Amino acid sequence: MNKAHITMIGTYPVFMTYTNGLAGDSPQLTSHITALLRMKAEIDEFLLDGSYDSFLNHAAIWYKLKAKPLISLPVDAVINKEGELGRINHWANKMWKFGGTKHTKINKKLKFLYENGRQEQVGMYLRNQNLEDKTFPDSCKLRSECERIHGHMKIGTYSSPLCGLEL
Repeated sequence: MNKAHITMIGTYPVFMTYTNGLAGDSPQLTSHITALLRMKAEIDEFLLDGSYDSFLNHAAIWYKLKAKPLISLPVDAVINKEGELGRINHWANKMWKFGGTKHTKINKKLKFLYENGRQEQVGMYLRNQNLEDKTFPDSCKLRSECERIHGHMKIGTYSSPLCGLEL
């Protein structure tokens, strides 16, 4: 089985990678982010299915695309302690020699931590925000529109786990 990983802006497919069915999905994200940066795409949200759920993916989407990562979460997902505001403040303050401080806005702290080797922690914070957001759509709602559109594009047996983008 083969897979097409399709990035869409709205209802328009703008980039695709093609892999065999045994290849992991997450490694495809880097080339999709790079393609969007080359296109100078301006997006607010990036929707993905649960196979892309990792702290590093959350952080990369937020930092590189300046978009909110909306990645389907498993039903048993839990809040990660290192992603809580207190721990973000702790690490920003601990890195004061490099310019860190807990007395700045959260986006500035996250950017500072990302640029100073704490990408995973930034991803934990972003994922926690989605978990705590009562308006965060469940996995089925996140995927339904993408799958509907991808269903019209599918040829043969490949699937399209990279959901797409919202303007």
